[in-house]
Amino acid sequence: MNTYERIAGAFHRRIDCIAGAVDFLAAGVEQGAALLTQAVLEDHKILVLGTGSDAGLALALAESLRGAEAGAPALPALALTHDDDVGTESALWRDLRVLARDGDVLLCLDTRSGAPLARAASKLAQDRGLRFVSLAEGSQSGAGDVAIELNADDRPLRRELLLMASHCLQTEIRHLLLGE
Repeated sequence: MNTYERIAGAFHRRIDCIAGAVDFLAAGVEQGAALLTQAVLEDHKILVLGTGSDAGLALALAESLRGAEAGAPALPALALTHDDDVGTESALWRDLRVLARDGDVLLCLDTRSGAPLARAASKLAQDRGLRFVSLAEGSQSGAGDVAIELNADDRPLRRELLLMASHCLQTEIRHLLLGE
């Protein structure tokens, strides 16, 4: 197999994964956008949580939500991140407990297999009266919360689904707020 065939194969694998994900992502994106929009309209914050390589994605998503792009309102979004996997007694969790208020939304990004961060964050959200949206492998939310399932064979594909779902969330929030 030559270089072109390897690269083309990688692109086609990703395209097929994204195309196949539409049906199971759409409902979660719709519900997540509605929950995030409602929270913002009620003057609550969006706390975007990510660790390890997902930390950069959390920072980018929070910045995108805060940035007033083409007349869109800036949303109260803040990224809480850490370089690597952390226990629930770490500075990341301490910061979350200090900053989060009832009604705020914890938006957790977790592309790791089994979604350990999303599982721990869901429990914390339930204990603290936070609304919870996960972008993770499988359903990681409790009753009344939203799970945007990143079901893919490997972590790089889950990251690509996370990016697509993040962009769709932002577009849907913009539509809900501005009617665009």
